[in-house]
Amino acid sequence: MTEERNVALIVETSNSYARNVLRGIHDYARTRNGWTLYLAEHGRHEIDQSFSSHWKFDGVIARIETDHMARIITTMTCRRST
Repeated sequence: MTEERNVALIVETSNSYARNVLRGIHDYARTRNGWTLYLAEHGRHEIDQSFSSHWKFDGVIARIETDHMARIITTMTCRRST
């Protein structure tokens, strides 16, 4: 039986480099049964705060560019382990 994995993607969608990164993640996830990817569209240096409040993820793939983003993601991952 395949274990379900819910993965948050926190990578901006505002430029071609980032979109190619996301395309690569998507291609990889398609080879893994049970992976569900969650992406909220946002620009550089922005983050969708809804990820940090009610959602439960098994992992986060992120491009972290600010201390604020790092704190939000740390909160998300620490809550998961408790």
